[in-house]
Amino acid sequence: MSEEKNNANEEEFVMLITRHQAALTGFLCSLLGNRTAGDEVLQETNLVLWKKRGDFEAGTNFKAWAFKTARFQALAFLKREKRRPEFTFDEEVIEKLATEAESTFTENDDREIALDTCLEKLAEEDQELIREHYYSGLSMIDHAEQVGRSVGALRQVLYRIRNTLRLCIGQNMGTTEVKA
Repeated sequence: MSEEKNNANEEEFVMLITRHQAALTGFLCSLLGNRTAGDEVLQETNLVLWKKRGDFEAGTNFKAWAFKTARFQALAFLKREKRRPEFTFDEEVIEKLATEAESTFTENDDREIALDTCLEKLAEEDQELIREHYYSGLSMIDHAEQVGRSVGALRQVLYRIRNTLRLCIGQNMGTTEVKA
């Protein structure tokens, strides 16, 4: 394999790991019940993922592969830390927690995909308002001033857009209602 292709593959792999850090962190913290332990095992998991990057087949489910690796790393961590009272779960409990956590994080992925799809369906002006409101860090007052609307009018428009998104996400996910 050429060095250029290898670098491209490594960059893509780094992007996949980066994209899933929050989900992996939440998954590990839910398994271990401890943020410090979750962060420690996350680092171990990242190292294992990097070392085994050649085993990952592009086009397959990276998240499932990463979660499986994280689960094994969590179990190894618990075996090492058995003597500490805060880590007394047995493997069966961890497996049940892992299964439940994986389904929760997969459902969140589906919701994010539906949100992305629904955002693309909005009028360009509405997309811009959403981007400015949620990504600019501006207060509602500053945002209203920037777009030349009153605060009340901006709140109404954002409410309408959020409601449209909520209904669209519900339709995309096959439900009649999505929680706010």
